[in-house]
Order: sequence, then structure tokens, then C-alpha cells
Amino acid sequence: MLTAARNELRRLLDGIPCRRPPVLRRALHDGAMLACDLPKAADPEATDAFCRRAVAAGWRAERDGDWILLDRPDLLPFPAIPDLPPDGETGCVLSLLKRHPELWEDLPGRRMMARASETGPDEAERICRALHARWAMLLAGHQETERMGPHAD
Repeated sequence: MLTAARNELRRLLDGIPCRRPPVLRRALHDGAMLACDLPKAADPEATDAFCRRAVAAGWRAERDGDWILLDRPDLLPFPAIPDLPPDGETGCVLSLLKRHPELWEDLPGRRMMARASETGPDEAERICRALHARWAMLLAGHQETERMGPHAD
């Protein structure tokens, strides 16, 4: 579901001198869509050049040790309801989305849903369990949703 985002980042990585191809994967952090291990694969100048390219293209690029956390919410593939099993926690999350479309405004939740849609059933169930709890709290009014534009921190 994050294909457009991955393709754009791969284009931005083209021409960056690396010792090996950098890994580009889903971020495990709720504050980012994708993560890249470019700092392990390239020198600091090349890493900085990539980060400047990414920022110029509308990405938020944040170093986190040997990884760069990358986020650009306008490329999240929603509000289309992802293809997940309609039972268990995934079914609960799908039901919440159908009844409460305003939940798409919760960007960490959207990132979690993107991860769940690209994993196997066990991992999707684990992610959706956490997402169900998060959205239940939001709906109960216990916390505000994070609203963030494509360039915000």
C-alpha cells in the first residue's frame, strides 16, 4: 500500500553514491511511514544530500541513529479501506473505520493501518489490536488526534 511512497524515495536515492543498496522498509515508529538505512550504506555527505533531496520533495527526513525516518502523509494510501481479514482485531478496526471515517485524521493510526495492510495475518492482528485500543481512546475523547501536514514535525 505504500508503493507510491517507496517509488518516490527510490527515485530520490538514484545517483546517491552507496557502498551497497540501502534498505527501505516500513518504519516501526508511529511517527514515520518509512525508514532507510542509508547512513550505514553511504558516507555522511551522501546521506545529507539525500536528506536535502527528500526535504525538497516534501518529505520529513529525520535521522534516528543508523536510520532515516521518512514521512509524507499525503502519500498514505487512504482513506480507501485496506483489504484485511474481516474478523478478530482487524475486523474491529475495519468496523470502526466504516462507522467513524474521521479516524483517518489520526496520522499515527493511518501509519499503523498501512503497516498492518502489508504484513501477514498474525502481525496485522497485533498491529490492529494496538490500533483498536488507540482509536477506542480517541473516540472516548481521552486524547486528541495528531493532525500533521506533509511538512510538519
